[in-house]
Amino acid sequence: MSIEASVIIPAFNRVHQVKLTLASLENQTYPLDRFEVVIVNDGSSDELEQFIKDYQAESPFPLIYTSTKKQRGRAATRNQGVKHSNGPILIFCDSDFVVFPTFIETFINGHDSKENVSLSVVPESWIGAYTHYYPEFSSWEKDMMKTRLTPYELWKNSFLRSSEIISIVTPEDIRERNYQKLRLVSDWLLHEEVKEECKKTDVAPWMLFITRGVSVGKKYFLRAGGFNEEFFHYGLEDWELGYRLSKIGVEFRSIDNTVGYHQEHPISFRGVDGNAENLKKIFKRHGLSDPEICMMALHHPWKDIYGYKNSLRKIKEQTSHIISKPLLAKKNHDQIIRLKTNETLHLDTPNPADNQVPFYYWDYHPTFETDQFTKSVTHSHIGETDCMWLNEIPYGGWGEPSGLIFYLSTFKLDKPTHIHFFLHFADDAAIVYLDGKPIAYKGGYFERGIVENGYDLPPENGTLFLEKGKHTVVIEAVNAYYDNSANRAGVGFTLIDWTGGTKLVSTSNINQWSSTGYVKLPPKGTYQTTGKYHVLLQSIFLDQNNVSVKKHLQIQVD
Repeated sequence: MSIEASVIIPAFNRVHQVKLTLASLENQTYPLDRFEVVIVNDGSSDELEQFIKDYQAESPFPLIYTSTKKQRGRAATRNQGVKHSNGPILIFCDSDFVVFPTFIETFINGHDSKENVSLSVVPESWIGAYTHYYPEFSSWEKDMMKTRLTPYELWKNSFLRSSEIISIVTPEDIRERNYQKLRLVSDWLLHEEVKEECKKTDVAPWMLFITRGVSVGKKYFLRAGGFNEEFFHYGLEDWELGYRLSKIGVEFRSIDNTVGYHQEHPISFRGVDGNAENLKKIFKRHGLSDPEICMMALHHPWKDIYGYKNSLRKIKEQTSHIISKPLLAKKNHDQIIRLKTNETLHLDTPNPADNQVPFYYWDYHPTFETDQFTKSVTHSHIGETDCMWLNEIPYGGWGEPSGLIFYLSTFKLDKPTHIHFFLHFADDAAIVYLDGKPIAYKGGYFERGIVENGYDLPPENGTLFLEKGKHTVVIEAVNAYYDNSANRAGVGFTLIDWTGGTKLVSTSNINQWSSTGYVKLPPKGTYQTTGKYHVLLQSIFLDQNNVSVKKHLQIQVD
């Protein structure tokens, strides 16, 4: 039978809890040969690796084991698990989540009814179970456990003198389906009104994407780019991915019944609370134009879900009558240019004056004619790492003229590949196009004009899924400073195979690149497909450092 779902379980020093989680997966009502479990050891120092290797020999379901060797964090660990998975449905499950027999079946049925859905065990499974006593429990955690276990004669004062972990619920209890014992040591962690708020999806529906237990189609996961591996410390890496999934059409639903219990452990086991640090990374990647992002600065949703969601509802209510008309939806462009497919595009734009530098922002640029890229490039001679400059004296550093440069590189993939890209340097501004589409922007001069005129500004880094075949990278770089003696128009960019880590294109390898040299108009090119394309032309006045939007152009290709 083919694998229909992959359960991804990251683990760091959690062998006691993993034993119960795996035992609970043995009891599934769904056929055990139609799902697989992928355990990713995130550099644990306990006996997790030996236990898993021993367990593999007798596992009743397909079990894949992989290790990061050293700790890389939850985001990178889950990504590694996905790379080793075979199922079209991904179910992310925490290592400390004991699941009920209908766990897998519930997810499979939900995806059978709707492909672009993400199902979450939150909030109905936000229940804590004291399956183990930990000497590392704080005083109040020990008191909470004692209060819960004492009425059922499961608490012993001798626990307090133990320096070892003590099992309250054993793998045998789970295999024998002694769920009554599990319920006795469990307690709700959310009030009913909080649970009801969590279930609502009228605003920020992606908040249901919490990796205690959550599913998504693998193709949507790859399309969104997976977890952001810049998130190392605990917190927000699942919401950040959920936000991106919402932007590509994934719908979020809460599972209406309880399908598992969280195994309580010392809060200290989570490691450093990275919410504040990771929130800054969210702002950097996504900007502050979306209320769902910027409102997180005022109302931290993990602390104040009511304040956060109600503020979004107020914004939604106050702006519901406003009809958004972004640039790409405008009917009255400054100019409409009509072309046939494969007809060379000549932009009828005025050449900027000597005190102006142009910048073109395309929603999809034409296929530029490669015979216009005749200049070679060189490494920087002023210390920037892995950066390239135009290879003409005195270029390669200080003293370049103000102006615009286009760089070109191509690469070939032998198979569909998940790639990661990073535009780490731009002086003064640069935008990267992959196969004609903008994927990365860095700089300060033109950012405001781009956003204010209705374009989405791509982040400096991200991940994409590319099909087999030839691909083209074009970098538009601009030098815009009135003092030429301090000028340079270099860029630093890397695109790697996300699975194997191989650099496919990088400015550290100057032999991969060619350039137009400094130009005032973009290279000539053609469109092979009919449709409407758009370009925003801006100029910066060097003596004023002021950006002016010059023209909105629509290119109609018949």
